[in-house]
Amino acid sequence: MSQFQISTSQLDRLSAALNDARRIAADKNDLDRRDKDNRAALNDLYAEIGLDNKIVPGLSLSVRTTIQIDENAVLAYALDDNNFPHAAPLLTVRKDAVGVVIAAAMNDDRLKGVFELDKTGAQKAAREGTHVGLPHGEPIEVPTIVIRPQDIVTGEALAAKFVVVADAVESEVA
Repeated sequence: MSQFQISTSQLDRLSAALNDARRIAADKNDLDRRDKDNRAALNDLYAEIGLDNKIVPGLSLSVRTTIQIDENAVLAYALDDNNFPHAAPLLTVRKDAVGVVIAAAMNDDRLKGVFELDKTGAQKAAREGTHVGLPHGEPIEVPTIVIRPQDIVTGEALAAKFVVVADAVESEVA
């Protein structure tokens, strides 16, 4: 049994909020499924009827084009000496090699100007204290509830997690 104490009214409120969280998650899943099905139906109708993109108020059709590529062939193309100077949009630096690239660029004053702050990386460094002297403000802690609907227990199963005590009765002032 847990050492946490909770009053009966707190337990009732917690159980109700957990039940509501479970229902909300189920509703979200249902709405996501219905939204996907409805979009597919509208797309099929657009194609069947042959509607123009702007004819139905509130709807517009966009077409996403996905091109299949052979990643090894494209990488070889981009790294070829003839293509490398203009291949920047095709390349990214492997995560395990970013430090190597930055170190090489830091030895060339012409390249220092290409850097910008990685805010997420800087916040992580400040949080973990990995860079002595890194300027930063005071941490702001914001508690966040993560809900896992499949793990929620309520009622008696929830009560078993606590030491449940009667609600405190406020005495009347004479």
